[in-house]
Amino acid sequence: DDIAGMPYWEEPKKSNESQTMLKVYNSLTRSKVTFVPKGDNVLWYICGPTVYDQSHMGHARTYLHFDILRRIMTDYFNYDVILVSPHSTFRP
Repeated sequence: DDIAGMPYWEEPKKSNESQTMLKVYNSLTRSKVTFVPKGDNVLWYICGPTVYDQSHMGHARTYLHFDILRRIMTDYFNYDVILVSPHSTFRP
């Protein structure tokens, strides 16, 4: 199914069906798909919040949200996650 004006995207092949699968939202297809990393390594780049006014606690949500997801991917799914942001590179 091609969404008008959107590029085609095909879900990668799964390497191990017995492993618990992580689902992520694909904004291109507007659907949840199985996350399929290349091996056990996950290279993840995130942008910081776009701030136009005074700083507030809501700006921390970006970093908190991605840190929680990184911990789930590392601790529960056993991926080796390298999280890169414009401010730092984090590898536990």
